[in-house]
Amino acid sequence: MQFYSDEAIEEVYKMRHAIEDVKSILNDLNDDKIIMKERTVLEVPGTHNTMLYMPCINTKSNYSILKTISIFPENTSKPVSQGVTLLSDLTDGQHIANLESSYLTRLRTGAMSAIATDKLAKQDAEVLCVIGTGGMAFEQVLGVIEVRNIKTMNLYNRTYEKAKDFKNDSKTLVLRVTFKCLIVFQKLLKMPILLTVQHAQRKVSLTIKTFRLMPILMVSDHTYLKCEKSIQLQSSTLTQSS
Repeated sequence: MQFYSDEAIEEVYKMRHAIEDVKSILNDLNDDKIIMKERTVLEVPGTHNTMLYMPCINTKSNYSILKTISIFPENTSKPVSQGVTLLSDLTDGQHIANLESSYLTRLRTGAMSAIATDKLAKQDAEVLCVIGTGGMAFEQVLGVIEVRNIKTMNLYNRTYEKAKDFKNDSKTLVLRVTFKCLIVFQKLLKMPILLTVQHAQRKVSLTIKTFRLMPILMVSDHTYLKCEKSIQLQSSTLTQSS
């Protein structure tokens, strides 16, 4: 069985590859070729730590994956979130590869945002507002700029320092974009593309009126107690953004 580290995967697998692969998987899902269950969430007793388990079978490609993610929010010397994926062949049951999946998880999430942006945002959108500049934000941004010619990026974060760090870290890879740190909330509703990348500590309440004021709202990591967003919220997002 082969093992691939995050570093090895990152050298050869980029956002453009992830976007095409995610599109293909979504087509397979639409064609009922994907069999999967809701992810299993196990809390570690007496801690704030969580283990996530996500199994999936693709009857078209004839492969199975099982992704495991550990979320240890108090980690200091190691990443808060660490992932690994087991790839198996459904022809003979052989386990083919074990892949570190922290990078792949971020990339896949960014690819989903890219596909949503391409479907819902105006073709001439040039301004991107990023709410939350933590660990997931960079790949989200990479996804959006892959499908739109973004010229200005407004960064909004609880702390100015973290937004500034994100700006400085991103400038070398996103050369064509002008960054602005911290904007007032009233301006958010006028942004061509609004991208949220943050953990919600309480349930997300977004009104229909809010959706009507923006072409697209991308809720990337709004989870409450690690539960998925409700179907009603997802449906409202798509309906009001189209």
